[in-house]
Amino acid sequence: MGPVESLTWFLPELTLVGGMLLVLGLDLVRTAQRRPPSEWPGTVALLVAALALVFTIGVPPLHIAGLFGRTTPVWLFGRMVVVDGFANYFKFLLGLALLAVIWMSLGSREVRDRPNEGEY
Repeated sequence: MGPVESLTWFLPELTLVGGMLLVLGLDLVRTAQRRPPSEWPGTVALLVAALALVFTIGVPPLHIAGLFGRTTPVWLFGRMVVVDGFANYFKFLLGLALLAVIWMSLGSREVRDRPNEGEY
């Protein structure tokens, strides 16, 4: 599979990168406008992590293959990366852990009302 076709299999990772940039941007705008801390960065991070987990599972109507997309391994980027059941299992497991960490940190006193809250 070529580089452009391989990028479709990296949709969960690309979603997380875009979400990280969005959360940092929201925090930067809030800090520049000297607004009080809000829950928006954490909520956006939680929603982006959930969306990445959905993309990991797969969305058949949108032709996004995920855990249940293929039963055979898929070689990406000229056989440099393989996507198989083992990789999808750990991608799903780490996605669940990410959701749990973000959800628990939303109510944390150590993170809330601190400068640069979006960077944690």
